[in-house]
Amino acid sequence: MATVELKPVGVIKARLGIEPNGRVQRKFQSLCQEYMDKYVPYRDGNLRKNLDMSNPTQIVYESPYAHYQYEGVLYVMDNGKGAYYSPEYGFWSKKGVAKTRTGTPLTYHTAGTGDHWDERMKSAEMDSLVKDLQKFVDRGGK
Repeated sequence: MATVELKPVGVIKARLGIEPNGRVQRKFQSLCQEYMDKYVPYRDGNLRKNLDMSNPTQIVYESPYAHYQYEGVLYVMDNGKGAYYSPEYGFWSKKGVAKTRTGTPLTYHTAGTGDHWDERMKSAEMDSLVKDLQKFVDRGGK
């Protein structure tokens, strides 16, 4: 009789970096952010830079206007304005004032950027992203 000792699945997954929140998940998150970057609207670069990637299953764009840019339609305050503007400060909105969706599409000025940038990236780049992630896995998560 021969006994074969098998390592627990959790140990094998950890060694390969494929456990939840492991190296492969973090690499996937990093690649998604990298590939999406060129589709994210760019005026001064803050939307692309102001990220929270502490949870490896999501990318949170933390700029105050990120939601509006992602949705791609104008939202206005009860006075009909989307925001206030001053040359010294830039654009701003009053805190706590609800905005209403108008249905008027936003205009993006940087070529290739626009709303729902994750969907834009997936349709154009997913095959390349998957290949890059597979290379990472093939190298043992390094």
